[in-house]
Amino acid sequence: MSGVLVAAGFLVLGGLVLLLASVFDILDGAVARVTGKVYRYGAFLDSTTDRYAEGFTYMGLLYYYLFNGHHTVEPMLVIASLTGSLLVSYVRARAQSLGFVCDGGILARPERVVIIVLGLLVTPLLLPLLWVLAVLTNVTAVQRIWFVWRQSRQTAAAD
Repeated sequence: MSGVLVAAGFLVLGGLVLLLASVFDILDGAVARVTGKVYRYGAFLDSTTDRYAEGFTYMGLLYYYLFNGHHTVEPMLVIASLTGSLLVSYVRARAQSLGFVCDGGILARPERVVIIVLGLLVTPLLLPLLWVLAVLTNVTAVQRIWFVWRQSRQTAAAD
């Protein structure tokens, strides 16, 4: 829903919806852990829908920029931010599937959500914050690749 609102030019309202959805997303995971009702499929589905939510928000921003006369830097920043965000999550998931620990880095999902929500709520900050996301999401993906590389070197040295 936030992506549709952003695409339609309702940036602040889209930011509020994204903020509200993110709060509920955090709370449902916390409630599941506290009540002991954590299911592997639930965790899988939650992380998958998180990627969709992030992607739809960025697609809304891309649409907004393309159809409001911003055809150069802004769409590229959106694409770079989306690519970095997806890679941060992918690198972690792939590393974990191979038995590595892959947490950390500058911009995990909570930080990314805070930055994009802030940019949508305070629209003069949106472009500078897109620069931050475009650069630091990709730096985070590279950090995680480096974390896994270090672990693989330690494992190889131990063998």
